[in-house]
Amino acid sequence: MSQGLAKKLKLQYIFIADLGILTNMLIATICVILIPNATKEILAISGAVATAFAGLKPIFKLGAKK
Repeated sequence: MSQGLAKKLKLQYIFIADLGILTNMLIATICVILIPNATKEILAISGAVATAFAGLKPIFKLGAKK
């Protein structure tokens, strides 16, 4: 794989992970506003999803090392 393609793929991967985290936070905030009685459950699910997206970055870094 060429260096240019590898760098482009890495930037896309990081962008998707960051976008996932941001979208998750926004959706969780809206859900808490609309369903205030389920705040604990919403935040628990949101935390799990955010952790999964945050885990994508180190996984890519480990896989990219030669």
